[in-house]
Amino acid sequence: MLDSVCDLDDLDISILKMLTTNSRRSDHSIARKLNVTANTVKNRIRNLVEEGVLLGFETHLSATFFNATHCWLAAELSGSELEEKIIDEIGEIDKVNFIMPTTENLMLIAMDFFNSTDLDNTIQQMSRIKEITGIQTLIYSSQHLHRKIEISPLDWKIIKSVRFNNRKSPSEIAKECGVSARTVNRRLRRLHDGGVIRHTITFDPMASRGTIVYGINTEYDARFPRDKVVRSITSSVENLFNHFVMVNSPTVLLIFFGKRFSDIHDNENAIKAVEGVRSIKTYFCPKVYYFKDWRDKLIEENAGK
Repeated sequence: MLDSVCDLDDLDISILKMLTTNSRRSDHSIARKLNVTANTVKNRIRNLVEEGVLLGFETHLSATFFNATHCWLAAELSGSELEEKIIDEIGEIDKVNFIMPTTENLMLIAMDFFNSTDLDNTIQQMSRIKEITGIQTLIYSSQHLHRKIEISPLDWKIIKSVRFNNRKSPSEIAKECGVSARTVNRRLRRLHDGGVIRHTITFDPMASRGTIVYGINTEYDARFPRDKVVRSITSSVENLFNHFVMVNSPTVLLIFFGKRFSDIHDNENAIKAVEGVRSIKTYFCPKVYYFKDWRDKLIEENAGK
């Protein structure tokens, strides 16, 4: 973790949320949405980068377009002494996107899989790590049908160009790919709107002073309507950054950026008060580890053709 003087406030978190959903969104567009000036947004983003909170602006292939499904694996550990070693071993698996170790001898592993055999093989591979004593699978997206569009060799070159820096200008991308800026804009819009790619960020909110990143895993009674329970939970809490609704179990994982431990207790009590909630468990997340995965291999294979 970096020694930092950055102190995230509500505006910083709102900007991060918007960049998570579309990191090529312009400063002017973000400013209009948040009712601030474009210069304010520009300065906040610059500060977040300089302080090590905002690590990168990335373009990812959409897993669901390629018929993959997202899930979390909650890996229980026998202890935390060899945490770095375990993270390195798990990160070698090409289905793993990122890992959030917690203070509860548990790792939250975000990954993709293409079918049940693929998932089983990945779990078996992780289970061979002797420090892992158990793995729970939490699937938070099922396969979706996208309008299948053809991805040309030029499209792959453009995707590769923006993979780890999607805030490049269209003219920069055009120069790299040997086409016009107008072509770049048209191709990127088509790929984004067609569900092939998504523009997002990598970030380390724990690099900021006083920010507490934590997750609350919430189990609810399956007899209650899932959508109603989720709406009740998300509307009753504060400082919610993201949430994942599982489709293979009556579970919701909520990720928060907090400032005070009293906020955590308030959110826990608010969730417990929601009708249908059976139990909760809170995890504190000191860091996020990102990895190249199967999507990067796919880009490299096709961009070179």
